[in-house]
Amino acid sequence: MKQKKINFCVYVKGLRIKKGLTQMDVATKLGYANAQFVSNWERGQCLPSVAALTTLSELYDVKLKDLFGRYMDTLREDLWKKASGLM
Repeated sequence: MKQKKINFCVYVKGLRIKKGLTQMDVATKLGYANAQFVSNWERGQCLPSVAALTTLSELYDVKLKDLFGRYMDTLREDLWKKASGLM
C-alpha cells in the first residue's frame, strides 16, 4: 500500500508541536516580529523562503534534505493545481 505524503504545512506544524515550541518561538528564532508568518505556513497560505528552511531544519532537528523534499512536493502540487485550473 502506497503511503500518502504528509503536506509540508502539516509536517512543519507537527515538528513545531513535537519540539514544544509556539509559533512565536519559531518566528522569533527566524527574526520575525510576529507569529503570522509561521501561522501562514502551517495553514498552507504560503511557503517559507528557502533560507528559512535551513533555520527550520536546525530548529526542528531534521535533515534539510527531508524538509526541502516536502517543501518541493508541496510547491509542485500547488503549481499543478494552478496550471490545471488554466486549462
